[in-house]
Amino acid sequence: MIRVGVNYEGRDPRFVETVLPFADIVEVTPDAVATLRGGVPVIPDETLRELRAIGSPIALHGVGLSIASADAMGGDYCALVDALMASLDVAWHSEHLGYVAVDGQHLGTMLVAPRTEEALELICARVESIRARWAKPFLLEHVVNLFADPGGDYTAAGFLNEIVRRGGCGLLLDVYNLECDAHNGVCDAEAFLDELDLEAVREIHVACGTEDRGLRVDVHSRITRDETLALLQRVLSMAPNVEAVIFELLGPAVPAVGYEAIAAELRRVRAAVDAAVPAKPRPRVVHPPHPHGGTLPLPEHQRAMRDLIRGHAVADDPYIAAAAASTGLDVTRDTIRGCQRFRLDRHCRLTTAMLRRRGRYDDVLADVARGAVSPYIEELSGAFLDAASACGDPLVATVAAFERALLRDDANETSVEWPCDPYPILGALLVGAELPDVAGAPHRTTVSSAIRGRFRVTAA
Repeated sequence: MIRVGVNYEGRDPRFVETVLPFADIVEVTPDAVATLRGGVPVIPDETLRELRAIGSPIALHGVGLSIASADAMGGDYCALVDALMASLDVAWHSEHLGYVAVDGQHLGTMLVAPRTEEALELICARVESIRARWAKPFLLEHVVNLFADPGGDYTAAGFLNEIVRRGGCGLLLDVYNLECDAHNGVCDAEAFLDELDLEAVREIHVACGTEDRGLRVDVHSRITRDETLALLQRVLSMAPNVEAVIFELLGPAVPAVGYEAIAAELRRVRAAVDAAVPAKPRPRVVHPPHPHGGTLPLPEHQRAMRDLIRGHAVADDPYIAAAAASTGLDVTRDTIRGCQRFRLDRHCRLTTAMLRRRGRYDDVLADVARGAVSPYIEELSGAFLDAASACGDPLVATVAAFERALLRDDANETSVEWPCDPYPILGALLVGAELPDVAGAPHRTTVSSAIRGRFRVTAA
């Protein structure tokens, strides 16, 4: 029987109680359950205990491996998988066929590489090393592309087929990703399925996201559309070796969608899977590839895309120039900033509120986006608070210093000087009221986890 499951990012008892009873398998993203300790990503012991207690089979599905990066795969990500493999009974693991980092700098998004022989040799060698490192089945997933088709020596399906043939991995087919690329004019879904080695597909994802300026974006935040489930059933009628179908939903979207609605969605996906016609073999059709539209070697291409997204420069290359003029560039930048904004609003509540009062939030966020972006909130918030402190507003800098001290959460005492009594300022920020006049005698806050209430205020 094909298992039906859901992804889980941990630390949510209500999700465990309400949703997971309807999941035959649970998908865990190593990056999403990790935290930084001493600047190093780790899986907390309490998270490992929670995942072991779930009882359902677990599949790992990462975003941080960056298997198509020209320089190197993510070493920190591999260490996270090591920890999970050592502690859990993992059925298989999977990753995205794309890159999230260039020269060790995180992009804040995932991009696809040109489908050249250069990229293929790099990826296949890494697939072999991954399979040797972890004695579990390994699957690769095609990813959504908001830019023009990069082209190359292979079609999108042909590239995946060749990785399967040379590297020995399986495939994860995300039918929503396929819908996105078809909607965005990047691929022909029928031609893709005609050519793809569907016997290599072991897992399928279903999801639903948003549209931005006519482009369908891979931000999993909604219940699956009927059309997506219909496509799922079509694929199941052609793919004989599927072992699991996973409904994907971003952790931050869970409260908005609702626990009961997610549980109902798993039942809905199960009904669609059970109603699918059993798979029958069919011949594959080979389509000619589109030539690569650029002229740069893979490392230079990826650096040019990084610089383009950050607004630094436009390389002298036809593909990069076309990307610079595309709607996809604006959507990509806004998606990166939107994800950062959501995370920072929750983690740096005081500073984000203060910047909004001063009309400086977007400027500071743009400064952060122009630099290296960490996938970990601890580093992202540090860069954000640095940018806020440097924005030229003394009161913003004071609030940022105070929040940085609060986030440290240790017993060491940190003093922050204020130009006024901080209580009226903090109260206004927390309830969304207008900021009071800052005139008054200077005060000092002393922050420490050893202090009742986390801080005390004294006249300076």
